[in-house]
Amino acid sequence: MHDPRSSPVLSKRDIAVLREIAEAQELSQGQLHRAVFPNVSEVVVSRRVRRLRDLGLIVVERWRKVGINRLRLTSRGRDLLLELGAAEDDSIFLLSGTLADKVIPHTLWVNDVRIVLKSLASPGDAVLSSWMIERKFVPRWSAIPDVLWIAAPRGESPGSVLAVEIDLGTEPIKGVFAKTLETLQGILTSIAAGNPAGIIVLTVGDRRCGAIRSAVQDLPTSVPIEIQTLPRLVGRPTFDALATLFSPDPKTTSGADTV
Repeated sequence: MHDPRSSPVLSKRDIAVLREIAEAQELSQGQLHRAVFPNVSEVVVSRRVRRLRDLGLIVVERWRKVGINRLRLTSRGRDLLLELGAAEDDSIFLLSGTLADKVIPHTLWVNDVRIVLKSLASPGDAVLSSWMIERKFVPRWSAIPDVLWIAAPRGESPGSVLAVEIDLGTEPIKGVFAKTLETLQGILTSIAAGNPAGIIVLTVGDRRCGAIRSAVQDLPTSVPIEIQTLPRLVGRPTFDALATLFSPDPKTTSGADTV
């Protein structure tokens, strides 16, 4: 049983960890904690991460050697997921190396939102990041949201569609970002097929928030656009703030249906 040619024996929680990292491209250990281990201590999460690293299934690197743990899948981890039938090939994202520094903040925010929406989703809902959308929808959309939540129909009520855009202030608003939102409105109208649809933009700072609101005033209202500022705290408070934003009263509403 200790032959190096043998596949490691994994628990259901191990497989859930690998699948979450596979879907994320790159994930912080704190995000993994929230997504898979919401009710356990950090010690338990660290022990699991070290075990999977030692098995050669994931890579663990520190942000600039002193910051957060950054996790990504190895080719061995991908092969094991496929061998076990634990994930579809189109839901596994294998990076050849770490993400470039300039895209890490945006990727972290996208995964924060994706994890929170998955926690609020009901069975049958689909929560897709931008890199998932690029694989699953052909031909490629002319505007791809950072996160897309497609709610499953519930009884007589059709499922709604919610797109989330993470804006870190790197694009001109009027010449680029507002036009992207208008294009996205048209795409959501098409895929929603008469069901409710909406867009939430999470941006940096009150000033840019107001500028985006002004820029989208003349856009169609059939797909409403809500503009909010990103949480100012990172880590665990971020998840709680996002959960409140998308579902102000989780006991009585579904976040996708609040748009």
